[in-house]
Amino acid sequence: MDAIDQSRLASTFIEDPEVQLWEVLVPCQFNDGRPVRTRYHRIWDAKVRAISGGLTILKPAIGHWVSPEGSLFKERMIPVRIACTRAQALEIAEMTACHYDQEATFAHLVSTEVLVHKRVGKSARETGALGKPAPKRKVRSGPPRRKYKPSDAVGFGLGEEAY
Repeated sequence: MDAIDQSRLASTFIEDPEVQLWEVLVPCQFNDGRPVRTRYHRIWDAKVRAISGGLTILKPAIGHWVSPEGSLFKERMIPVRIACTRAQALEIAEMTACHYDQEATFAHLVSTEVLVHKRVGKSARETGALGKPAPKRKVRSGPPRRKYKPSDAVGFGLGEEAY
């Protein structure tokens, strides 16, 4: 890469050494067992956006943790990644504990380096580089496909403890 390409490339990246990538685990249910509704999560999402400017919501996962008293808890949670400063991550963790009425909130550092590439010039769609739009996919006809249920795993020796 020549000097011109390097300077152009450097100008398209935004670097802030204070910004890191954090992950916060958001509960899917309250401590009393009631599920957290999507609209309640959206309120939390808006609060996080107000603090950090954005978030990435990943698919729910199941976490296991042992309380100080020795009780095992298994619960669904939503990993959410947030590019923010450490101070903002602490603010988000505290807000999360209050918003969901949790005894504790788990947040961890995913990456110490965050790069944001800012496109310079027109997009591929604007320049016509993408060509014609892809043809529409055909809709599958016939009976609906059967969805997998946890009870299906029993025949394979997995049973309910797999969940």
